[in-house]
Amino acid sequence: SKFSTFLGQKLPTRKEFKKSKMASDRNAVARVHVDGMTCGKCVNYIESKMAEKEGVLQVSVSLEQKEATVTFDRKTVTSAEVALMVDQVGTKFTARLISEVGTIHIDGMTCHSCERNIGGKLSELESVYS
Repeated sequence: SKFSTFLGQKLPTRKEFKKSKMASDRNAVARVHVDGMTCGKCVNYIESKMAEKEGVLQVSVSLEQKEATVTFDRKTVTSAEVALMVDQVGTKFTARLISEVGTIHIDGMTCHSCERNIGGKLSELESVYS
């Protein structure tokens, strides 16, 4: 099948990928687990401090979920660096990266079976969650 052929292809190096049409120039979203928050002031503090960081475009912090959702410029910082920034916002907080949210655009799907087949194969891959 076409998908099996695709999986068998040699993956591009990071440098090749950045030059290709596959590389996304768009912003990325990192989900970061945050421990140590106790109130709304903690949420506001993290949001305001992260908004000052280079490459950070938007921040939303949930006290209930113990999570920060950070939209960032992937040309400036990585998701791991975003998590480190959150961790370093204050001595009271500890943070770790949960995931980077990504979107894959796939051309050529013609039916619901295509969607199920590709989704099933992707869900078998390590570190891919849908």
